[in-house]
Amino acid sequence: MPPRKKLGELLLSAGAIDEIQLRSAMGHQKNWGGKLGSALVELGFTTEEVIAKVLEEQLRQRCLPEDELVPEPDALNLISLKDALRYVILPLKADARVLVLAMSNPFDLAIADEIGFKINRKVKGVLAMESAIKRAIKKHYGATTGREYKIDLKDVSGGAPEIIHYDSAPAQKPPQQKKVEPSAELISKAVAYLLIEKGLIKREELIDKMRQIKEKG
Repeated sequence: MPPRKKLGELLLSAGAIDEIQLRSAMGHQKNWGGKLGSALVELGFTTEEVIAKVLEEQLRQRCLPEDELVPEPDALNLISLKDALRYVILPLKADARVLVLAMSNPFDLAIADEIGFKINRKVKGVLAMESAIKRAIKKHYGATTGREYKIDLKDVSGGAPEIIHYDSAPAQKPPQQKKVEPSAELISKAVAYLLIEKGLIKREELIDKMRQIKEKG
């Protein structure tokens, strides 16, 4: 059986993202942690729905809607709140040998293996969107889903677009940000600055490449 592709490779193959977006998201993930899919969504390169659709096609299984993310008590007792939050997973059903686990990326065998080792059971991953899993964790464990990020792209005169991160807290709402849909030009600018910031490309190389594109176009 050939090895399964990683999420980034699947999204590239499906045309959902391009190489530059993937590299930018990987740099974002390295600095801020979390999952690659979350980084791609936070940066505005794709949506949870697109990621779920690609995984549905690869796994040949449906993405569970939120109203089906209802854990059985025996399954819920197998996974601690700490692990549910850490891995963004929700236990759904369990017997003496198998635990059914809602995951945003059932291709992530490292998580399945680690959880399986902890509870001495085989783990079967089923697909659900990350945001739905987080809401289900909050509902069924009665807890905050932890760190969240928001990214706003603002055209700063004479400088780089501004990327704002903030953490959510149970008793404190994040600062209200006026929702502005960034233009394609602004997003391209943000990607360029991210690539330079992460050391993935030199400024001179980027300028030279843009000049070549302009000459061809």
